[in-house]
Amino acid sequence: MVVGIDTVPIANSAKEAGHKIYAADYFGDVDLRHVCTECEAVIEQKRGKSCGKMESKFKPEVFLKITKSLLEKYEVDASLLSSGLDDFFDVLHELNGLVPILGNSPEVIE
Repeated sequence: MVVGIDTVPIANSAKEAGHKIYAADYFGDVDLRHVCTECEAVIEQKRGKSCGKMESKFKPEVFLKITKSLLEKYEVDASLLSSGLDDFFDVLHELNGLVPILGNSPEVIE
């Protein structure tokens, strides 16, 4: 599972390595949806419309809600972080409790 604001590069790399990809993403880009078994996004993009200002819609806790939703449907071994959650240590700790984060632990990020 990949989690963050822009997970496309990580999702592409993991897919090329042969993994099934699930994404909790902010934008839910079309190109991300092509590499994922399932992707849930914070915002819903509409063709020809602005997504608005990110700071007005960005709530890190929403990534936990999306992650929980995906975990109800799929068995996931681990998560890879993209950008966006670096300063939200409570969210990182809870995410790590739901599905282990590969790479630096929340303690190291703090």
